[in-house]
Amino acid sequence: MRAEIKGVYPLRIIYQTCSYYKKDYCFPTQKKIMEWLEEWYGVKISIATLNRWLKACEQLKWISRTRRIRRDKKRGTVFQSTLYKVTIMGLFHLKRMGYYVSDALKQFFGFVKKARKDGSYRGSQTVRSPRFKLATDDTDRLKILPHRPEV
Repeated sequence: MRAEIKGVYPLRIIYQTCSYYKKDYCFPTQKKIMEWLEEWYGVKISIATLNRWLKACEQLKWISRTRRIRRDKKRGTVFQSTLYKVTIMGLFHLKRMGYYVSDALKQFFGFVKKARKDGSYRGSQTVRSPRFKLATDDTDRLKILPHRPEV
């Protein structure tokens, strides 16, 4: 089975969890991900298979995983659930699959415009990535243009 096919279900689960809680990250346990896979998609798999699928997602750069640990004086190292984030490549793949990810893409690039009550926009636009800048045309639609330094 191709890696793209294996990674689709965990990618969907992670994105839906992040969207539900309106965050760009989530930290469900592997047991919970397996329960959701069975409940929502009818896919029953083992933990080893889930780990292979998550590894395939990570190799395709659809998600990033961060292992979370906590130090305890009595018990030593205590492992907690892994932190998952959907990357830009994952968002573009979800968009190709038909998911509405425009809000997540705007949040990722920091293109959120705050409107006043009279309809005008306040403040200058803040862009996280220096490679992109925000431009508006006459119809006031947003475009992402490559940033070119002014000479």
